[in-house]
Amino acid sequence: MNNADKPIHPIVNEQGYPYMNSNFQEEHNNPPPKMTTQGLTKREYFAGVALQGILSNRWSMEFGNYNEKAKAEMAIKQADELLKQLENK
Repeated sequence: MNNADKPIHPIVNEQGYPYMNSNFQEEHNNPPPKMTTQGLTKREYFAGVALQGILSNRWSMEFGNYNEKAKAEMAIKQADELLKQLENK
């Protein structure tokens, strides 16, 4: 799983596995299998925050020639660039 697809706030148990029913370990006597966690990925979160900034800009809302699709695409590009820069550090 790459960094962009990891959850922003993973919930894990003491062994570092995604949280699930505490009876799992008792019933199966071993750690739970790795599984996908629920919630926003880092990419989704960063795109949402970028879109929030874009939409809060009065100029882009009143005078910009950007439709909703263009604004969403811009937010996704910003999120992808941020993740790329974070990977490079």
